[in-house]
Amino acid sequence: MSLFAELKRRKVVRVAVVYAATAFAVLQGADIMLPRMGVPDWGMNLVVALIVLGFPIALVLGWALELTPDGLKRTEAIPSETANAAMPALLGKRTVFASALLVVLGLGIGAGWFLRPVSDPGAASAEAPAEALAGESAAQIARERSIAVLPFADMSPNSDQEYFSDGLSEEILNLLAQIRDLKVIGRTSSFAFKGRNEDLRTIGSTLGVAYLLEGSVRKAGDDLRITAQLIQADDGSHLWSQSYDRRLENVFAIQTEIAGAIAEALRVSLVGPEQAAPVAQAAASLPAYDLYLQARRLIQGRTRSGLGAARELLDEALALDPDYAPAQAAAAQVLLLLNNEVWRGYGDIPLDEAVALAQPLLDRALALDPDLAEAHAVQGLLFLMQRDPARAEPALARALALNPGQSDVLHWQAELLGGAGRLREQLAAQRRLAELDPLYVANLATMSGALLASGELAEAQATAVRMQRAFPDNPQGFTREAVVLYASGRLAEAQAAVARALELASKDAFAQRMNAWLYITLGDLERVLSLPDTGLHARALVAKGLDGEAVALARGRAAAAPGDHVTATDLLYTLSQTGRHEEALALYRERWGDLDGIGAGFGGTGVLQLLAPIAAAQHALGRHEALAETLARWGEHLDFLRGQGFASASFLITEARYLALAGERAAALAALAVAIDRGTRNPLLGRDPAFVELHDDPAFQAQVSRMIDLINIERDKLEMGPLPAPVYHSPVIGGAS
Repeated sequence: MSLFAELKRRKVVRVAVVYAATAFAVLQGADIMLPRMGVPDWGMNLVVALIVLGFPIALVLGWALELTPDGLKRTEAIPSETANAAMPALLGKRTVFASALLVVLGLGIGAGWFLRPVSDPGAASAEAPAEALAGESAAQIARERSIAVLPFADMSPNSDQEYFSDGLSEEILNLLAQIRDLKVIGRTSSFAFKGRNEDLRTIGSTLGVAYLLEGSVRKAGDDLRITAQLIQADDGSHLWSQSYDRRLENVFAIQTEIAGAIAEALRVSLVGPEQAAPVAQAAASLPAYDLYLQARRLIQGRTRSGLGAARELLDEALALDPDYAPAQAAAAQVLLLLNNEVWRGYGDIPLDEAVALAQPLLDRALALDPDLAEAHAVQGLLFLMQRDPARAEPALARALALNPGQSDVLHWQAELLGGAGRLREQLAAQRRLAELDPLYVANLATMSGALLASGELAEAQATAVRMQRAFPDNPQGFTREAVVLYASGRLAEAQAAVARALELASKDAFAQRMNAWLYITLGDLERVLSLPDTGLHARALVAKGLDGEAVALARGRAAAAPGDHVTATDLLYTLSQTGRHEEALALYRERWGDLDGIGAGFGGTGVLQLLAPIAAAQHALGRHEALAETLARWGEHLDFLRGQGFASASFLITEARYLALAGERAAALAALAVAIDRGTRNPLLGRDPAFVELHDDPAFQAQVSRMIDLINIERDKLEMGPLPAPVYHSPVIGGAS
């Protein structure tokens, strides 16, 4: 039998025809449906490849198999003499009908697609999700309306007017920041590139802006030449430039002119609803303005010596022009920053005295100019330092309404939220500020702490390392990393980080206190006592068993600073740890009055610093009714803070103390175990009065021993011997009453 006859007998030709018709219909449908289903272009190529590969397979199967009433069976060979009698028709009626139907179906699909009504391209784009388009459009507009003002170069003959060129740049920045449709990067980040020969495109990318403003100032006597250039950040092209040759007395008008020209070039409106065009505030005395600019530059540096010099310059400026409101506000800010509190001061002025000196200056500034944003900002700072959030919040909000781009105010607002325990809002505010002023050191420092409080240890450490890379000579990045490592239980690494901070600034109070905390935790008490006393010598003396000396030292420090919350808290802890519970409660009543007084003085997480020693004293002395009230308030605070996202080891150990004093042994032990897992390290935990009911519990002792073993691992890394076995007792001077 010939090959053609055998193909005909085995119906391979029919298979080929039906396969081709089916393939045609499938290709027509795929060509239409795959793009509408979002399948990439390679999807159609895959369909074609599969059809081509399937064709020989279909032919082979058609040759080898046949469809019978009993199902698929292998096609058997037949004798040649009967072949002609068994020969079927070439195609058959059903094959022709099915193939025709498939071809018509494919043609119908194609015709329907090509003859469909074509919609307008704009209407088609409108079918995309409105939210995505709106978000993309808003993000693009925001980027197109963003600018950083770089510090203007000092081109004066003697190169001695850098403070003036910096001040002029900052004045222009502040004017532009008042334009609501314009995102203006904060001073700290813009000025971070000063003196660095960075490519403008790199600066634009780092700061996340579309435009840069740079320029130069030449000041010779009373003659000024100011040149300003607006540059497209992505390619360095110049969009606008202008030179101004004026007398010094016209410097304020020039600032306003430049801000207006930039707004026009970027097509943003200088005015909005109920908003006047920003205008530079003129000083009556140009020498006073010159001194003000010098002082403001020193204030930005945030050093003790710089702030002291700024205070003197502002005194001179106000002697020349007592009605210059910005100088009044700046003088108040300097006094507040020179307070002697460890965590927020740079000087030696008691906080109460600093407030008393600053408030009249602010009253005068606001009387001269009720809409001076800087004065409202510093007023908010004053209330913040007084731990008065109810008055601080509206003052800071008013300052931001007048000038939304003030990085200091945004930072203080985040501090206010943090002090109130509103951790999630605090982090959101800090992230917004990081976008507006990405190299603002103080914000990065406190954001690292907020991330630590939320249990985000990796991001907290990364933020600290980011500070180190941006500002390698600033100790804060290394101190903040030390705090994160310490809280994680990585004491040896924390010691290396804080040592680097002290190399950079040996007298930095924050680094000194962190260093002392580390050595107390490591159990190196003699080392602590050899360091400058940052309030921790008393704790080291307690650890050495020298309770009387510890109490005397803590009392002396508290008496020397009667309005200082830190020294008062240190004394309360010392009295608690040494078993002087009656004296601890007497201090509590004298210093804070009641639980509401603690809340007013500390707020947020600060309340927890005092509730443990107060409750421990009430428990030791059998003051059951007072203890129940304290525990109720403590539990409310813990619930609130937990809801705000607090999850650090410090929070958990505080929770464990609460549960222990509340009599919930199992829950206290569970919280303690998790706190140790997350990094809590305290060699004196065995004598913590909050855990007095657990001291004889083998489960508690096992947790303390586990923690001592973890501390010894860190001591071994520092080539220190192991700590002695923990002691389990709480001294009590005076019995229950």
